[in-house]
Amino acid sequence: MSDLIKRLRGKYSVGPDGVYEDRDFGSFTPAITNEAADRIEQLKKENEELKDALIIVSNASDWFLSVYDDSAFDLAKRIIKQAMIDDNPEKVGSYAHSWHCNIAMMCYDAMSDAASKTDEPFNHDDAHKIANDAASRFMKLCFNVETKQR
Repeated sequence: MSDLIKRLRGKYSVGPDGVYEDRDFGSFTPAITNEAADRIEQLKKENEELKDALIIVSNASDWFLSVYDDSAFDLAKRIIKQAMIDDNPEKVGSYAHSWHCNIAMMCYDAMSDAASKTDEPFNHDDAHKIANDAASRFMKLCFNVETKQR
């Protein structure tokens, strides 16, 4: 039984001199019920079991990565790919579509920046189509999801 439980049960109390020692039940510290003390002990045991479970899970994930010889990036990529597939990638507003839009915008900005350094006119519609096509190609190549809008 831990010192905390002993103190809470009143088996240890602080005397007037500030020293812990065995005292009469509840002499200086109000006692708690046996049920409360048992619950505290049970929670401490469950906490230790959870710590053991976390160690097992951590070891299992290390084993999984070593067995399949995957880098963390490959595993993350597969998880992201599955999330995209599960969220209907062809729909506007889906998770895959949000990736598509960010990639397309970077392409569009790159074309806009390049055009600003020349005397050539910048055509918004053409740049928009090219950027979306580039994003669709990237999404298909990297994640095998179709985000092309028809």
